[in-house]
Amino acid sequence: MNPETPEKPADDNHEAEMTQNLRQDVASWSEGRSEGTGHHRAFGAETGRSAVAKHEAPTAAPAVKRVRTKAKPVTAPVVSTGPKKPFSMSYDGVSAAEHNAARLSRSTR
Repeated sequence: MNPETPEKPADDNHEAEMTQNLRQDVASWSEGRSEGTGHHRAFGAETGRSAVAKHEAPTAAPAVKRVRTKAKPVTAPVVSTGPKKPFSMSYDGVSAAEHNAARLSRSTR
């Protein structure tokens, strides 16, 4: 007896029985399915006919004509004549000098 693979003759026999039962179940299911029994007969469908109604393919919707509006004329951007104002941060409507003064007053104790 090999310690790595213990012999189990009872399990092999059980496995063969299970396989045989599954084959019988599949065979009976396939036979019943091919005869149109089971579900179809339970709902009153005739043998050989599908219980699902056949539907025709839907037709395409008619094309809708789009109404095109005239494009708005493109206007040139307004060019300022004076020097460009430099970037500055916004401090809730307070000038940079006032903001700095408030920060300094809060930081000194």
